[in-house]
Amino acid sequence: MLLFPKLDVKIQPIMVEDLVDVMIEAVKGYDNETLEIGGPEQLYVHEMFERYYQSQGKRFYSFPMPLIVPKTAMKALSKLPLGLPELSKETVNLLSDNVVEGENNAKRVLGHLRKIPDS
Repeated sequence: MLLFPKLDVKIQPIMVEDLVDVMIEAVKGYDNETLEIGGPEQLYVHEMFERYYQSQGKRFYSFPMPLIVPKTAMKALSKLPLGLPELSKETVNLLSDNVVEGENNAKRVLGHLRKIPDS
């Protein structure tokens, strides 16, 4: 069983097969072009983990958590003498920044994208 916080952060996961296909196509004919890539869906981070764990037959529970809790924990852990690198403000802010693309070049390059499977 996994407990996971519900944070108001969206991502756009892409199937590894689609990522590889985009990379192959990019080498063939997209010289000097920056490709913004992501999967076909925008999901909250906890939704992605929920799909994965349920597809493995495992129980998954998510719970609301104020953003200050993981941000503070990340900062505190990086200061302990555990050999962990100190986290930059930008890295900690990834917890509150949506990582979704406006224009999804992966779909333009491939013409189709596979969804992250539901359980």
